[in-house]
Amino acid sequence: MKLLISSSLFYPSRLGGPANTIYWIAKNLAKKKVVVSVVTTNGYIDNGAINADVWLDIEGIRVRYCRRGIMDVAKMLYHSFHEIKGADAVMLCDIFQKQILLVAFMARMRRKKIIWSPRGELFGPALKGSKAKRYYISVVRKFFSRYATFHATSDEERETIFDHIGRDAKVVVIPNYIELPQQLERGNIQVPYFLYVGRINSIKALDRLILGLARSKLFKQSGYNL
Repeated sequence: MKLLISSSLFYPSRLGGPANTIYWIAKNLAKKKVVVSVVTTNGYIDNGAINADVWLDIEGIRVRYCRRGIMDVAKMLYHSFHEIKGADAVMLCDIFQKQILLVAFMARMRRKKIIWSPRGELFGPALKGSKAKRYYISVVRKFFSRYATFHATSDEERETIFDHIGRDAKVVVIPNYIELPQQLERGNIQVPYFLYVGRINSIKALDRLILGLARSKLFKQSGYNL
């Protein structure tokens, strides 16, 4: 089986979790003898970490990092078009990125299977009441609600996809699995603590964690810090 993944960001990009989770999915599919190609950009990747605008082999994954700039969308569409020809399925890992809808139509015209992973972009905080985004979603719903298989990472996201794409959409829930590095032994810790790891962004609701712990008698008596 041959799979094309279209994503605006991909490992070793430093922005957002999907860049890593998509990479872990692709790497493990490659281990299962799936031929995986990825067309992406070099967004938020340290200078010198990868070579852009050439095909690279990243742990068995064929990856094309299109250099970001005024031509990045055109380059992504060009290489996606050529990869779709030989692919059995296409996985779309955005919903509002400029090239995604056109890649979806390319795949449909060639009667390829489509797996569409919105990656949280259909939640309210991501939509921000945008009329343009809601019109865009209506186009996706009209042409792909019964054609594509949508990938949700949680039951909550599945319901969000149903709300926007329609109850007749085919939605599969597969959580975000992660690769754990080798466990390291910590030194002596004087004060036990909870560690928050993630972006400081309203969508992460870090304020609720802080307020919740501030109201918890058990936390205050535990000797733990956040």
